[in-house]
Amino acid sequence: MRTWRSWRAQLAAVLLIVLASGVALAIHLDKPARRTAASSPSVAVSAPLPPFPDCSKPDMPIQSFPYVMQQTDGGFSGCVRVDQANPGTYPVIAQGSPHGCRAFSASASREALSVSPPAGPPGTIVTITGTANRGPVRSQPSGGPQLDDHTQVCWVACDVLSYSPVVHWSSSSPGQFEISFLVPSVPWMTTMGIQRPVPGQYPIVLPCIPDSYDQGKGCKSEQLTGSFQITGPVPSLCGAGQPCSAIEVSPTEGPPGSVVAVRGWAPLVGLGGQALVYLRVHTANTSWDSFPTLASTSFRVTAQPDWASMGTLHPLSILRSGLDAFGVDPANPRRLAYCSDSAIKVTADGGQTWSAIPIQGVVLASAATQYPVGTRYLPNPVSCDAVALDPANPASFYALFTAVDHNGPPPMYYVGYFTTDAGRSWRPVPVPAGSDMGAFGGFRVDLSGVRAVYPLWSDSLPPDQPGLAVELTGDGGITWKKENLLCPPAGPCVALGSKSWARCMAVEGWEAVLVSTDNGKSWTTTNHIGSCWRVVEVVGLANGSLVTLDGRSQFPLTVSDDGDRTARTIALPPLPNQTNTYPDYGNLELLPDGRLLSVSLHWYLLAPGARAWCSVPNSPTGSQTDQPAAAVPQLMGDHLWWLDGRPTAPQSLPVSAFHC
Repeated sequence: MRTWRSWRAQLAAVLLIVLASGVALAIHLDKPARRTAASSPSVAVSAPLPPFPDCSKPDMPIQSFPYVMQQTDGGFSGCVRVDQANPGTYPVIAQGSPHGCRAFSASASREALSVSPPAGPPGTIVTITGTANRGPVRSQPSGGPQLDDHTQVCWVACDVLSYSPVVHWSSSSPGQFEISFLVPSVPWMTTMGIQRPVPGQYPIVLPCIPDSYDQGKGCKSEQLTGSFQITGPVPSLCGAGQPCSAIEVSPTEGPPGSVVAVRGWAPLVGLGGQALVYLRVHTANTSWDSFPTLASTSFRVTAQPDWASMGTLHPLSILRSGLDAFGVDPANPRRLAYCSDSAIKVTADGGQTWSAIPIQGVVLASAATQYPVGTRYLPNPVSCDAVALDPANPASFYALFTAVDHNGPPPMYYVGYFTTDAGRSWRPVPVPAGSDMGAFGGFRVDLSGVRAVYPLWSDSLPPDQPGLAVELTGDGGITWKKENLLCPPAGPCVALGSKSWARCMAVEGWEAVLVSTDNGKSWTTTNHIGSCWRVVEVVGLANGSLVTLDGRSQFPLTVSDDGDRTARTIALPPLPNQTNTYPDYGNLELLPDGRLLSVSLHWYLLAPGARAWCSVPNSPTGSQTDQPAAAVPQLMGDHLWWLDGRPTAPQSLPVSAFHC
């Protein structure tokens, strides 16, 4: 899709910086905790600090060790989540080191760059001009610049500072290029210490001519150099005896799971606003302790409430991330279906008898699409991954299948198909304008029919924050019309957005938590939950609160009273024989009577007000299938259903049978 390509291009410079640094980075999205207005005092430094960031934004990446981009004036700001820790005072630190680009350097060098103007004060914007032996391999596409439209530029030397600006190729002089460059306006870090921008001559280096880097063999050209003369006046920052960094936090105290706004200033560790500064509340020793500290302040961790103090939780609605093992008729919980090895198995009598719906027609229906099903890259025979039932049309079935791009994997994609004649023929779910067949976001079923969800992209939105398109069929798939999401029948008006399936092949995918205050006419994203290789529950309570259960998170239970915009973390007792700092509770499920069920290799129950888990006698072994959700019990009526064994077989027990 055009919008995917254009956004990848806009992120190309950052990707090059990350690749060159050799640091593996992962972003985890968690809801912000409540924040007070107090902030820590700032060390007296003459550099202005940026404003505190708004950590309540639902699209704000919040993790316990995030990286942020340092501004060209040395300022930085970000949001940090406080890890699980005992009450006490802990340092909040900003870390970073000068970023070089040795990995891209050529062996030979010559002075062949023109710098205009050749001299000026710190902060001067200059134009670097040079000529490559050949022009770019690919011409400039209409969708925006690509990876080889950027190059590394170094200040002083390639083990001091660098960044990756856009290269502008000349349309009239083959091989000639221009690069806009901002001379540092404030002190910068070097491996030998802090360097102030005093008057003098400073080298500018292109370690590899644009479009001459070969991933397998390194740079295929010599490096080019030029120079710039810094004149006065120069900033007085970091003079003798003066403080040379500052950092503030808001709030200054809170329980584990709190989100802290951080702002500060430090000498540059990179150029062009691309330098990475790492922020964290230092609650435990890690391998990052050897990384240079730029600035430090303190944060006081307070105690968090626990499960025993919560009383009984009364669920009215339950939303689950990922793929459910079963599709259920909302009008008849005894009618359900699941994906078997080569068919859809369906029952109308609560599992006493099952019939098979053929799915091989999907292979033929998908052959001419961009995402074929049943290729040599996928298991044979074809099996679906999830199924949805139509409450008013018993011959209509809706299924989700794994597919690959017609050019081959990776990644894998999920696509949606439906049948109106009990599997004799299949058709792809219509794709709304602005989306893509391979971006299918799942089915939603209610009494009015079946909804198909797709993400919508535009040039004004980042790829991880798409809009939403919903199409509804109320006649079994014969016609589809544009619709909206629907509120649950009871409890808070909350829904889940589109699932980001393709990302699960490489990194964590997320589902947006959407809240409506006008009965479903409009929706606002308030949080994100994980959707890969786990089941996360968002539970609407009778008192209007929302509970999020994620047993594989550092914070397995959170409660929100404002539509998931902010939340408080609740401490759970450790499972039996579990002593690690961050316990893995497997998959958590809130039962109708308020008990908490933990499903992993063994099943455990936690009663309301209890301070310890109890083991469920003769519980299923769990985690026996390729799909993690398959072994996680799914509430349908008064029974819990799950798939177990190889080949998978449906199992069920009444909720009343689960006891210790």
